[in-house]
Amino acid sequence: MIVSERVEVLFICKKRSSYDCEKEITIGLVNSAQNVARYLCRIGILAKVVIVNDANDIDKVVTENDAERIVIEAIWVTPEKMDEILHLKRHCYRKWFVRLHSQWSFLANEGIAVDWLRQYRDRIHRLDIGANSREVSYDLVKSMRFDSGRISYLPNIYSPEIVTFFEDYAWIGPPKWHVGCFGAIRPMKNQLIQAIAAIQYAEKNGRSLRFHVNVGRCEQNGDNVLKNLKALFVNLWPHKLVEHPWLNYADFIRLVRKMDLCMQVSLTETFNMVSADCVWNRIPTLGCRQIEWLPWWSKVDNECSVKSICSGLKRIELMSKLGMQRLQQFCLERWSRKSGLIWLRWLEKV
Repeated sequence: MIVSERVEVLFICKKRSSYDCEKEITIGLVNSAQNVARYLCRIGILAKVVIVNDANDIDKVVTENDAERIVIEAIWVTPEKMDEILHLKRHCYRKWFVRLHSQWSFLANEGIAVDWLRQYRDRIHRLDIGANSREVSYDLVKSMRFDSGRISYLPNIYSPEIVTFFEDYAWIGPPKWHVGCFGAIRPMKNQLIQAIAAIQYAEKNGRSLRFHVNVGRCEQNGDNVLKNLKALFVNLWPHKLVEHPWLNYADFIRLVRKMDLCMQVSLTETFNMVSADCVWNRIPTLGCRQIEWLPWWSKVDNECSVKSICSGLKRIELMSKLGMQRLQQFCLERWSRKSGLIWLRWLEKV
């Protein structure tokens, strides 16, 4: 296959076996890569995201696109396969990276993560590592003894395909209070504690809670979390748990715009694409301390404390009455501008 232009940055994501290609684009990892690729294309750098079935497809897509820089999104290619690909003569002039999207607390649940990183370090010297967290970038050098020249900080950028939104949110305290807590269901996402806090806050303010979650992806024993969530709302009238299937991006944004407030008070994050989607559409959003780009009043002091989350909900609603969701959006835009400059410096360096 002959391409008309050489791709400058090729992002490669692995397809999840349980989701089709249409749904795949809404998964956070792919969504993250697409946002960066869109930003780079908008400033004149040809970037592309491809989804492959497994590592055996990497050689083909890289050759077809004649890519200069290849970014493997997350740790899923075995060191043996990576070494094999990089020893192919046709790839000798390309720059190769594996980009991490998680903090250590999340990587601790991936049994192969540290071992494969160690093998990348020791066996595959042409392979560099990128991370979307400054802290993880620092730790790779200081704790895993990577050469600092092989580590790059590659933060997330929010550059959405859908750039229009409905009328500005106006808080009116509806009798039915719609709270979105979207994303894959995992223990680290902390959905159960957030639901308990939302119930207490709704009870205190005389509201009927509708707690919205996605049920299409349960990971890392997330089935137990969902089971407990369902049990929590049994015989708890007037509050209800509202379950949504995994949606494509456009349908997900339509759902987000129906929320009165969104919660992403998880236990570990590096960026949190769901928060960005909510904030971009001017839905007041309460997050965790790990989401760096959110303003301070949008974060809780203690993610494991129901009392702290309730205080955060009160603060978010107070600020939203003043129209401060626009400030959340401004903070996201400022973060993306700074991140864009970091990517440009990285492109110049490599």
